[in-house]
Amino acid sequence: MYSFNQLLVLVVTTLTAFNSTSYILQVKGLEIETVFEQDCIDPHPNVARNLDYAWMHSIPRWYIPLQSKLNMYRYSETLLKTRVANITQDQIDSSCLSFKFDNPPVLYGFGDKMVGYTTTNVIENSYGFNTRWEGDTRGRHYLTLRDNKSFVFFTTCWTDGKASWSVISTVEDLGEETKSQIFEHAKSLGFKEDLFLEQGYASCPKIGDADELRKNEL
Repeated sequence: MYSFNQLLVLVVTTLTAFNSTSYILQVKGLEIETVFEQDCIDPHPNVARNLDYAWMHSIPRWYIPLQSKLNMYRYSETLLKTRVANITQDQIDSSCLSFKFDNPPVLYGFGDKMVGYTTTNVIENSYGFNTRWEGDTRGRHYLTLRDNKSFVFFTTCWTDGKASWSVISTVEDLGEETKSQIFEHAKSLGFKEDLFLEQGYASCPKIGDADELRKNEL
């Protein structure tokens, strides 16, 4: 049988070990260096032309179902206002990202999080951007593929010289044929297939109509 003092030491030791383990699990986040790819090309040589801006601005809210992991990490940092080392994969998996072209453009995700962007035109179908989170996140978006009916593909050049890509879509799921076209385009630009990220919206809140969205404007 244990004495009272032995039991006390055992309990304290167990609690200390548990708290240490909990702390490690709590702070264990993602590593952005693991998703770095190519350095960006600025300005990008493959900018697409003839974008239908009236169509683009007519969509109340865009989904972001396809992107590179670096792009997701950067968007997550911006919305959660913390570095990716403090963000878990579970949070990434339930981010439910969406975007609205407005004045200012707004990125939404992680429940009630949103951030507005300031933008400047660079060349046709390209623009510089900066968020309202001081110190982050700046760069340039280059439109390199679009169909003027369901999606727009952007290549992003960040201020640290790293490149990423993302697709905004009018629908939650673009379908296999369109996704294959997008993935082939990403690979043609030098992006790595093992760093492609596809996210579903089945468990996300449904996006309302334009009038409802305006209630949440910045």
